Amino acid sequence: MNKSPESQNQRREAVSQERGSAALEGIQQTPLMKELTDKYVTGDLTIGQAIKKAREHYGYEP
Repeated sequence: MNKSPESQNQRREAVSQERGSAALEGIQQTPLMKELTDKYVTGDLTIGQAIKKAREHYGYEP
């Protein structure tokens, strides 16, 4: 995962747009999702890893 400042800024912007869109639909972000998206922004998790962790936490089996 690229941890350069430019990559982090791109991920931060994408997450900000996602959070704004979800808020407009009345969806509140859970503490787990905030933690996972924050780790995605910093480059500690890929989006795939974040999704996998969320699915495991909520017991979702695709």
